[in-house]
Amino acid sequence: MGLRGIGARVPTVQPGGRPRGRPPKWTQLASRADRVIAFIESLTVTAGMHAGQPFRLRPWQQEIIRAWYHTEADGRRLVRTGVLSMGRKNGKSSLCAALAMAHLVGPEVEARGQVVVAASDRDQAGLIYNEVVAFLHANKALLGRTSIKAFAKHIEDLVSGTELFVVSSDAKKAHGLSPSVAIIDELAQWGTGRGVDLYTALDTATGARAEPLQMVISTQAADDMALLSELIDYGKRLRLGEVTDPTFSAYHFEVPMEADPFDETQWALANPALGDFRSLEEMRAAANKAKQMPARLASFRRYYLNQRVAAEDRWIPPDAWDACPALPAPVERARAFLGVDLSAKRDLTALACLRPNALGGYDVTVDFWCPQVSIETRSVNDRVDYAFWVEQGHLTATPGNIVDYGFLRARIAALMSQFQVEAVAVDPWNAQDFTSQLMQDGIPVIEVPQTIRNLTTASKTFEALIFDQKLRHDRNPVLRWTVTNVVAHVDGEGNLKPDKDRSAERIDGVSAILTGLAIALITPSGISVYEGRGLLEV
Repeated sequence: MGLRGIGARVPTVQPGGRPRGRPPKWTQLASRADRVIAFIESLTVTAGMHAGQPFRLRPWQQEIIRAWYHTEADGRRLVRTGVLSMGRKNGKSSLCAALAMAHLVGPEVEARGQVVVAASDRDQAGLIYNEVVAFLHANKALLGRTSIKAFAKHIEDLVSGTELFVVSSDAKKAHGLSPSVAIIDELAQWGTGRGVDLYTALDTATGARAEPLQMVISTQAADDMALLSELIDYGKRLRLGEVTDPTFSAYHFEVPMEADPFDETQWALANPALGDFRSLEEMRAAANKAKQMPARLASFRRYYLNQRVAAEDRWIPPDAWDACPALPAPVERARAFLGVDLSAKRDLTALACLRPNALGGYDVTVDFWCPQVSIETRSVNDRVDYAFWVEQGHLTATPGNIVDYGFLRARIAALMSQFQVEAVAVDPWNAQDFTSQLMQDGIPVIEVPQTIRNLTTASKTFEALIFDQKLRHDRNPVLRWTVTNVVAHVDGEGNLKPDKDRSAERIDGVSAILTGLAIALITPSGISVYEGRGLLEV
């Protein structure tokens, strides 16, 4: 069965299958909703400003639970699908975990049930799993009846045989499940393809259960075609009386699209916990940043006001980039970090050089290469004058129809001689041969996969340096073009990175800078923006 985790001992379960001790008070209540509420309020808050205190459900939370666990005269629960959508940081994960507990070891447990926690990726699903584990460790009586396998993100109730699983976008795993309850976290992030497959697999996997329940808890999606949008719109039709469906219940908290997004009196409409356990100060700080940057405004409206908004606006406004200080003459043998964006051989190739400066930021230059043969076609397709940039020395055209990486290696060698280069950061995608060549040249190479986890700190720092005017650059028009092309992706947790798919034009220069900056920021002797004002947190 596996161990129950840290300090595992023999489970405190009697031979007959019942936990030792008196039955909890919630077992004496008649209503299923009352039992779920009382059970959750017997738990202990494990994180945040109320950590260590009893879990006290707010009236709006109790209303949702009473709707979802309302029963017919025969005691059967009516609702089969419950949807809750609201702004971030309103306790969605804690509520999900508490409801999962109710079905795992509480009043809703059933013999050999399955509690499935599903999310777009395993890390996101792990947030609720970790909260369930924390609840168990805070309640020794419940911990004593469970077996926890942390490596598999799996929990078994030794009394009922009910199991809790974590699944992500691998729909094949979901096809073998038979959930009693499926908790679908942040459905807005699931996208299409495998996300749709996973949702469909879970939605159709409950046929063997007498009272299955699907709970969808998420911030708003970006467009009308998203799965979550369809569910929310169906819930709105129910509230308007256009359709009747007692098996479906939706609660959607949002600020109206026509409202002023910076009107604080409107914010509570999307944030029922605002001023309670949802910080008003943090929301004000996010609003102030949203006033400065289009990308942040879109994400503020979507994740804080829970509005259906696609963050398609450009990330860095041209005037903010143009306001950065001019680059002074380079200091020989200064410390430097290099970042490489190879892209495909027919696209732009970029090499960024970042040198810590006295402002607490970085001096940045970027070299660009493109194939000579494709310049005319590229100018038409991209609607910029590549030939002029080549003539002015801002872009190097390499012979033939692909970029000759020999030019890039030669430039890296030159920078190695000019500066004290501590590392060359490279996106490993399609760069194995190039990386091997650099290593053969004796050049220190560090791979930086272009994931949001690897790039969010660098992206936020880059943003902060620009608006604090601590980043100095040489006014290269190619670099300016790539900077102003970038559309940023901001997820529900405030993580940030460039989105190449939604950025219609080239962003290679920015990618090279962020790849190098990701390494510069974790180098102990580097000058970091953290020593100044810090990152622009969402």
